[in-house]
Amino acid sequence: MLNLIKKDFLLAFSSKSTLIFIILYVPFILFTIGTDNKFIGSLMIYTFVYMLTTISFGYDAQVKTHILLQSLPIRKRDIVISKYLSIFINYTIGFVITGSYLWIIKLLGFIDVDTFNLSLVESTLPIILLSLSISLPSLFRLPPKIANIINMFIYIGIMNFVIIPFSQYGNLLNGLGLPIIAVIVYFLSMGISLWLYETRDFV
Repeated sequence: MLNLIKKDFLLAFSSKSTLIFIILYVPFILFTIGTDNKFIGSLMIYTFVYMLTTISFGYDAQVKTHILLQSLPIRKRDIVISKYLSIFINYTIGFVITGSYLWIIKLLGFIDVDTFNLSLVESTLPIILLSLSISLPSLFRLPPKIANIINMFIYIGIMNFVIIPFSQYGNLLNGLGLPIIAVIVYFLSMGISLWLYETRDFV
């Protein structure tokens, strides 16, 4: 299973489009949103983790990874679980890269973003778990183009109706049990994805 996670990681970071995204996503968000918004750090982490997690499905479809995997002693169950576990790895990478990027920008004296700190873990991790738990089942079942359209709407919806309100009502939402809800949805989503992927016929 660790080899599957490593495969996704190497596949993603060997792509020029992923490297361009890593270079440009922070300046793009800073330019379009500004630095005065409290949710700017959360949005950066959310964008990085969401894109890095879902983009591997597109690469799998392009190179037809499933054909190779079906010839190996690898269960579909392991493939699904590895994708869900990779969320936490991608989150760690996204948090470190975003924090380092903003630290360098601040050190150079361009922009001072003081809303990025370790407390963001408490607010962003449940949202990312919830968001990707909603997104992943479609990626395991539907053709990439259709799944990508659906997931773009999910990304925009979570950004507008969860991340932005969370910057104002985060304590309230945590008090209402958002982290617990996110964990429950995460495992329910994994079960649904297992069923969808194991019953999927590749052509």
